[in-house]
Amino acid sequence: MKKRLRTLRKLVVPALFYSALAILNVYCIVLYTSRPHVVVRSGKERAYMYSQLHVYDHAYSTTLNLPSKFEEHIADVGSPFLPSDVAVFWHIIRSGGETIKTIGAECLDMVMATHTGVRGHEREKELAVVSGERPGKYLNVDTSSLEGLERAGELGIAEAGALIVSPYVLEVGEVLNSRHRGRIFCLLRHPVHRISSYYEYLKGKDKSISRLSLEEFALNPKKGQNNLMVRILTGSLHRGINDEDLHVAVSLLRRKVLVGLFDRKRESFDRFENYFGWTFNTSEARMCYMKTVFLVWPAQSNREKVRKDSPTWKAVATANAFDIKLYEYAVQLFGMQGQYFSLEE
Repeated sequence: MKKRLRTLRKLVVPALFYSALAILNVYCIVLYTSRPHVVVRSGKERAYMYSQLHVYDHAYSTTLNLPSKFEEHIADVGSPFLPSDVAVFWHIIRSGGETIKTIGAECLDMVMATHTGVRGHEREKELAVVSGERPGKYLNVDTSSLEGLERAGELGIAEAGALIVSPYVLEVGEVLNSRHRGRIFCLLRHPVHRISSYYEYLKGKDKSISRLSLEEFALNPKKGQNNLMVRILTGSLHRGINDEDLHVAVSLLRRKVLVGLFDRKRESFDRFENYFGWTFNTSEARMCYMKTVFLVWPAQSNREKVRKDSPTWKAVATANAFDIKLYEYAVQLFGMQGQYFSLEE
């Protein structure tokens, strides 16, 4: 009897596994092919319409000058594409960056410029594609730090044709050039939820964080990284910020960044895919994409959110007032950009 049960188990378990895999594959293919059709307007039409965006932008109507190299080396969102343009993902921690890295490296088989390929290659004098700690192809640079970006620029990252992932988009503008312009895109998450997620992430790694409440963490300028988005976009990591900094961040976001929203991932990724002309040429690539975006990512980010009517929410939101305003503007901008990358059922 036991022998029969063992034999039956050997037959049934693999059958159930492969049946579930087949169902998952069909589900992902149906989900992928049932997406709304995305209409990308012509370069000239998009450039003109996008230049008129300030007409609908009443709260932040002033157009401010951006750093000269950033202005020259980072393309406006609505400007026509050039074959040499470089995709740059603005990575704000706990806002979907790992998902972007997985899609780029594993699903699209792109060469990636992150921090993954630098270990063991810190002293190399030439740019090279190496294997990293995770599947995929990586440049032997670290774009997650200012020092690493400087080295990447010296090694000629602009000509490498890699997807650059970095929190420091102003400095990315320094390492690119007018012949290889950056095209910035991002996933933005509500600052309170992002900080809450970052707090939960750090609690498991740092005992000093685990002894703090979320409110204490957020109010600690050295721990919580208050108003991180505005600080990064204005190069103000180590000084106080004000309304003028917010206006600069808004102007930069409006002109230079294709905005995606963490809470609207399907529409955001559809927009990224069509904007950059990315294609998933095989069923395996499509399966990789759908599994990463709709199965793995939701499972990883399924944490309890802070209640909006709680004292903790109020404290964290108050400490991040500038980022809250930038995020609220970004939600509006996401809808506005949809006029130029519109969805049709």
